[in-house]
Amino acid sequence: QTVLNDGTFLGQGRDPGIINLEQNAISELTEVETVYSSPARRCIETAELLFPQFAVNKDKRLHEINYSSAEGMTFKNFKGRHLDIVNAWSNGEDPHFPNGGENTSDVSCRIQNLVDELCGKSVGATIVITHNVVLRCLVGQAHGVPPKDWHLLSIPYAEVLEFKVLDGKIVPNIKRSLLGEIFTSLGKVRWG
Repeated sequence: QTVLNDGTFLGQGRDPGIINLEQNAISELTEVETVYSSPARRCIETAELLFPQFAVNKDKRLHEINYSSAEGMTFKNFKGRHLDIVNAWSNGEDPHFPNGGENTSDVSCRIQNLVDELCGKSVGATIVITHNVVLRCLVGQAHGVPPKDWHLLSIPYAEVLEFKVLDGKIVPNIKRSLLGEIFTSLGKVRWG
């Protein structure tokens, strides 16, 4: 978590450091061989705190979504300025954030590219430290959640979301209780 996890869009445009991460948050991971991280300061700091014995492989494909000019806005402010985009979301569409920003499909494509690359390598236990939208794409796709509902997935901070590699693809191995938390808002809230 950062001081900018305050209800505003926090993507690639602002680069805060972390706060309040307990070193034992991921203590059960003992057989780690490789660590990958988003190049964002908050991810690199997390990686270096939790796995100081490893060189961190920074990969731009792990970056949070690019909100472009929406960076730092609250949803209410964004809706007031970009009602067309909010309405498109309500209709199940996947518009880009304004002024050159990304959409969910863009994030999904770049993370899938990295997943395919890692699944093609002979790597052991690999830690990947990344962001909310990236994890929503991975969890949503792996569990068959329609992409229009991925924004409803509640991804917790500094929590292990385990995936296994099987036949060149990733398969989720996430605790059932944690999945219940992640899926809490599905079917309850809609854009608008």
